[in-house]
Amino acid sequence: MFLKSKRFLSLFLCAVLTLAAFSPVFGEISSESTGTKFFSDIDTEKVIAFLQQPAGDTGYCNGEMLCLAYGYGPVTYNGEFNDSFFQVEYADPQDPNATDRLLYTNFAIRRVPFDRASGEKSYFEDVIVDFYGTFDLSGSTLVSLGTPFSTTHITEIELSNCERLVILDFSNQPYCTQARALNCPNLRGVNLSGVYTNIEVQPRLFSRPVRLNTLGSGTVSFVYGESGTEIGGETETGSVGAQGENFLGWYSEGSIHSAEADFEITDGISATACFAGDSNADGSITMQDAIAALRAAVGVTDMNSIDFAMADVDCSGNIGIPDALAIARLCMGVL
Repeated sequence: MFLKSKRFLSLFLCAVLTLAAFSPVFGEISSESTGTKFFSDIDTEKVIAFLQQPAGDTGYCNGEMLCLAYGYGPVTYNGEFNDSFFQVEYADPQDPNATDRLLYTNFAIRRVPFDRASGEKSYFEDVIVDFYGTFDLSGSTLVSLGTPFSTTHITEIELSNCERLVILDFSNQPYCTQARALNCPNLRGVNLSGVYTNIEVQPRLFSRPVRLNTLGSGTVSFVYGESGTEIGGETETGSVGAQGENFLGWYSEGSIHSAEADFEITDGISATACFAGDSNADGSITMQDAIAALRAAVGVTDMNSIDFAMADVDCSGNIGIPDALAIARLCMGVL
């Protein structure tokens, strides 16, 4: 099903590439840095905040990681706006109210290595910047986010309230566990798979959001795309998936929704993929499991009286009150 949306993505990106060009200047925001107008305040603020975000325990920030990818050294980052890892739609110079807008990123930059012996530039190469942390461009003008072709340390994607967002395709990144894109009225292609434990998105034809999370040590995925060919006549479905050992089923609104790891939806759903929670090992998750976990946590019963792995829903190596509460919340439909 997503192959057809991939075809759409390919056509869309062709259009993007036709319209866009990489920003030629690395540095602070100015009218010269884009050749036209400033970006909107929200675009500027979001990009600066992302670049100033610490890059894990590297000792650098994301802006310095960008400089390192270019080969400049971290000292060259001045803490200001930079659009070099985006493709940009430049404003009409005849429109005094227009601003430049962000089209697409997969965190790639175009680097020009050169032969140090001859001093000559030999070729262009695309390099993925190993950014870290949360990529929060909520409310921005971004149209498409693509999957990087190598590993990053991005842990979370936040693209809610992006009116122009069409494609969210961010898969197989080993550190990214959360993604959200709510109130994006043009979202028509989604591919989220890998190690996600929390997904919240609302495709354009769904009347309510898709909210997926996990209980226990597993992951979830969501793929959505067009299956029709005519605008206005397409039928759109989404594929929900759960990956991991000891899968017990999808639970929604306090009861089991599906025993199958993978199923299709045509509208929003709030569901939890359960890989733990059956504390009493009776084959289902009920309030009795929460009570059993709670009794073990406070020492009323022996730990050996329950299935330890099933009761340790937060995978902490211990059974505590938070585990019992998580099971109880699942059974009440509020997890």
